[in-house]
Amino acid sequence: MPAWSYSRLSDFEACPYRFKLKYLEKKPEASSPATERGTTIHQQYEAFMLKDEPCPSSFFEPILQDIKENFEWSVETEWAFDENWNQKNWFDSTVWVRIKPDLQHYTNGTLHIIDYKTGKPEKISHTSQGQLYAVGGACINPIFSCIKVSFWYHDHDQVYDFTLNKDQIALLKTQWTERAKKINTSKYPPKPNNWNCKYCGMRQHCDYAATI
Repeated sequence: MPAWSYSRLSDFEACPYRFKLKYLEKKPEASSPATERGTTIHQQYEAFMLKDEPCPSSFFEPILQDIKENFEWSVETEWAFDENWNQKNWFDSTVWVRIKPDLQHYTNGTLHIIDYKTGKPEKISHTSQGQLYAVGGACINPIFSCIKVSFWYHDHDQVYDFTLNKDQIALLKTQWTERAKKINTSKYPPKPNNWNCKYCGMRQHCDYAATI
């Protein structure tokens, strides 16, 4: 079974053929201005935390400065687990899932995970992604009674967050384990439609998208 992440599993669920082209055949992905901008802004947030370079957001800067000065924190932490959710090294051959939160810090018995988002808020998909972050965080830090996940919408100066307790996270761990099983397959049927194909980075390699 290939190792997965939130983005990989999302690609598979949207279009298994895209997953095959991108991750198994490793076709080069077409870049887009939106993707490149998002990557640049993420790098700027990281540089602010690690190197004291300018923050890309005047709205979030004082919050980040407070975290830097008053809490234990880390950025771009690499969490990797096997199928039993045992922690592994990032490139271990037994890795089943990889999770990389943008920022995490600890306060008052709570682990707080923060993810930066550019573009429009998509709270349904971000809730799902945040639940996976919480599962990973609980596996790494079982001492915490709850985990808070926040999505910071850079372009809107907005925050969307929620908190999960241990019982909720235990249920989510089971659900994610079952959800990820679908990726263990030898069949990768295409799912061409306007939504999937319009901005797909694999479009240039895909014969099916040409029929849309």
